[in-house]
Amino acid sequence: MPRNFTDKSGWNPATTKVNATNVSLAGENNSLFQNLGLPCPPAYGSQDDLGKRFLLTETDMVPLASSLYSLSTGQALYGCIVQLVTLDSGATAANVAPGLAAFILDTATGGAAGSGALNYSVTDEAHAVALNHLCGTFLFAATPGNVTYIAIGGKIPVKYRATVTATTAGSTIIVQGAGTGVFDAPTQSGNPTFLNLGNVIGHAISTPANGAVGTVFTKWMIGRY
Repeated sequence: MPRNFTDKSGWNPATTKVNATNVSLAGENNSLFQNLGLPCPPAYGSQDDLGKRFLLTETDMVPLASSLYSLSTGQALYGCIVQLVTLDSGATAANVAPGLAAFILDTATGGAAGSGALNYSVTDEAHAVALNHLCGTFLFAATPGNVTYIAIGGKIPVKYRATVTATTAGSTIIVQGAGTGVFDAPTQSGNPTFLNLGNVIGHAISTPANGAVGTVFTKWMIGRY
């Protein structure tokens, strides 16, 4: 994901932005050679990158304009840990976008044949076996069946519901449960259920805004192991 992983398609030196990785095989595109404009750019052949985690460090980002690390929504990325995963072919593409929730999908819990740890399969909320199988947030729009990145720790992007319940910085952020993968900041004085506790992704750094993508600080690293 960082600049020193250009041969893994994570960093795009031509645009100086994090790549919107959406490929059929891990390592399929070599962004460095692609941007040289060669007629037959070589491809990076390793297929062993699934499940690997990359660190986008705050110290790397601070000296540069945050816009260099922006998502398609215009939301800047900060220090976070990302993981390369396979988006299950049965996922709903409309629910795969920056800040929407990603969920673990294993063969043992209803995943397609060959899913699970072998392919590091994830899916959208509409096809999640349970809300507490939350494993991160999507960074890009991706095609079901393809390989992409999710954010799993640090300062990660979340997409808020159209009308957020609590608009206070520091609020606990949970999956709304509406099927689309959006998040909410529930009433902070409420009595959470165990399901609510399993849906927590972290705490809002800035004030949650209606329908916007915001940055949340995770209290622990989640992810697809």
